[in-house]
Amino acid sequence: EDLLNALIAALLQLPEAQGGSLRYATDVARRLRKVNPLLGHRRLAQVFMLRERYASAEDEAQQACIQSGYEQQDVSLLVDIYLAQKKYVKASSVVEAALAIEKTDYSLYQGAMISAKHGVNQTFGLRCAEGFCSQSDDTTAKAQVSEWGQTLAKRLHERFMGA
Repeated sequence: EDLLNALIAALLQLPEAQGGSLRYATDVARRLRKVNPLLGHRRLAQVFMLRERYASAEDEAQQACIQSGYEQQDVSLLVDIYLAQKKYVKASSVVEAALAIEKTDYSLYQGAMISAKHGVNQTFGLRCAEGFCSQSDDTTAKAQVSEWGQTLAKRLHERFMGA
């Protein structure tokens, strides 16, 4: 299992002339999925994303999220797949599902970022910004999230006031 995982990592980093191959990485990740389903789903999602086979990447990342109980690395992978496709509402929904399980700083950060940068689910994004700023010790990230929160609050105020 560790060897298969290391082989996939090498295949993804090496140029094709030196033995790297996304197709071979896909085959190895499928074998890995038989030995360690969670790790196999993660790796397949990564390989499919690199191959721009987004539907397959989504399926594998969703399975990883379900099997891991929405561990942060799986949530981030699925969010990245949705963001790559400009599916911002779906990305926000994944973060919302993860936060229902556990309110991590990173999920709060992602929720605020997606809402502020892409204009979706702004009330949720503002709640994420507030939650992040109240629980995180990371002062650098707090400054960024606070800025996003202010942007979201302004947008919501303008929408409410009909501006």
